Amino acid sequence: MANGDITKEIEYDKIEVVSTWNIQVRKATKIMEEGAGGVKTELSRSFNRHVLQPFNSVKAEDDRSEDRRAGKECQHPSRYGMAPAE
Repeated sequence: MANGDITKEIEYDKIEVVSTWNIQVRKATKIMEEGAGGVKTELSRSFNRHVLQPFNSVKAEDDRSEDRRAGKECQHPSRYGMAPAE
């Protein structure tokens, strides 16, 4: 890398287990500039969070996310391979 190069770095900097086995994940996206001597300086940082639920399939989570993006109301839980809460 050369002096003045701009890079984007992604770091999963926080992973927590909360509530009833929900896993919260925080992703930090950093924009870095390389200075003299190879020292990197952080120009900006942004965060994105999401929650993973063990024992639910990734496909089901993708389907729910797609429905939300399309503005659809979530359907019955059985559509995603989950039993409704009783």
